[in-house]
Amino acid sequence: MLVRVFKASRRRSRQAVNIVIVLALVIGLFPGWKTWAVGLAQAALPPIDSGSGAASITSASAGVGVGKHPSTPLSFEPNAGQVDPTVHFIAHSPGGTLMFLDAEVVLVLSGPDTSIGPNRDSGKAPALDYPPVHRINGKAVIPTPTPGTKPDVARMRFIGANSPSTSAVASAVRGETPLPGKVNYLRGNDPSKWQTNLPTYKSIRYSAFYPGTDLVYDGADGNLKGTYQLEAGADPALIRWQYEGSTRTSIDAAGNLQVTYPASAPQSQQAQPKPDSPATFTVTEQAPLVWQIIGDQKVPVLASYRLGQDGVIRFEIGKYNHTLPLTIDPSISYSTYWGGSGNDVGNGVAVDGAGNAYVIGTSNFPMSWSDPPTADVRITKLSADGSTALFTTYLGGSYNDYGYSIALDAGGDIYVSGTAQSSDFPTFNAYQPTQHGSSNAFITRLAADGSALVYSTYLGVKVTTRAAKAAPPSDMVSPPTARATCT
Repeated sequence: MLVRVFKASRRRSRQAVNIVIVLALVIGLFPGWKTWAVGLAQAALPPIDSGSGAASITSASAGVGVGKHPSTPLSFEPNAGQVDPTVHFIAHSPGGTLMFLDAEVVLVLSGPDTSIGPNRDSGKAPALDYPPVHRINGKAVIPTPTPGTKPDVARMRFIGANSPSTSAVASAVRGETPLPGKVNYLRGNDPSKWQTNLPTYKSIRYSAFYPGTDLVYDGADGNLKGTYQLEAGADPALIRWQYEGSTRTSIDAAGNLQVTYPASAPQSQQAQPKPDSPATFTVTEQAPLVWQIIGDQKVPVLASYRLGQDGVIRFEIGKYNHTLPLTIDPSISYSTYWGGSGNDVGNGVAVDGAGNAYVIGTSNFPMSWSDPPTADVRITKLSADGSTALFTTYLGGSYNDYGYSIALDAGGDIYVSGTAQSSDFPTFNAYQPTQHGSSNAFITRLAADGSALVYSTYLGVKVTTRAAKAAPPSDMVSPPTARATCT
């Protein structure tokens, strides 16, 4: 009996391997790859959760930046090794990535460098690889490839602030108001360097940032609110900052601070800027709101920015009661010019039986503010009412990787597919553990909470492969499929 079971198991294993081999060969060699790839990929998938809904992403819900969708609160996560070690907390948004250092806030705005990279075949001219496909009015549209650039960066550096790392009067940086969502970074092929189940917070606090003054950050997509909370008797004149690298800083007629930066240029001869690309971008600090609580009343205090010839910015505060606490509440808007990075996009949705939505897409991921960010696959689980991110998982390597399709099985595990250009894309229990050529399709099965791989494999022969999504039947989740073009 055991022998028969063993033999049957081996036959099933050989059949599964044969399906994958045939799929790879058909994708790479057969001109009519699309019809066959769709059918084979559907056959290779586990049974789909029939209770789940399906949806195709349209221009109304995917590939949109800040200002084109409802604003969502920022989510702050501690740095556990996913970015430069000088960073304490980070916050992702469609408008960019915010990094919070000792006495500095860095805003990184840019698309991934898709024209150059370590995984290009030697001896070949760098090629432009396209970001994910969108569907607009039912038609597949491939956007123009993003030129390779270093990131556009705005740096707000505080002067005389207590540094959490070096100051004798060390301030603490901590998260406040925990959120239900977790974040996972499965980046690279070394599991010991992955970060999983990172907590998220609604705000962060720099305690004793200046004597008697705490600085609290929160906000929503495209806007960062920094609130200075001064104890009675604390001196607001100590709060000073400047924008490093800006070309022009001014105060407009409404009292807003306008800070202009040069936009980055392409870093390779093959990548050319888009004709409509502006030469500069602007960060705006809204005119400060200042108040005190006197009795049970919120009493406004006159305030404005004061800009010195050296570029140092201060608050000019009117008369107030020095024996009571004071609150200074400016807001930084960083999405007016950019309108989102243009590269945080969604390409597929699956819905489970409880109504939670699982969105797959591609997101910029800057490791620092000095190097071009790379594109990672992003999988986000949203609550049934769409108000809460229950988890977000970033999946990728050292180059650009794109997510296209997503499906769920009856047990809640998550199946995703896309294109992997990274030679160190995370693999586990892999049929094809290494990359063939400069770009392969991938198929990954994630645990239901998004924090672990069940399996992950490249899928491709020595061709440039690219995963895409098929138009699914209306009653099932979109299965991963693949397509390829020979190089």
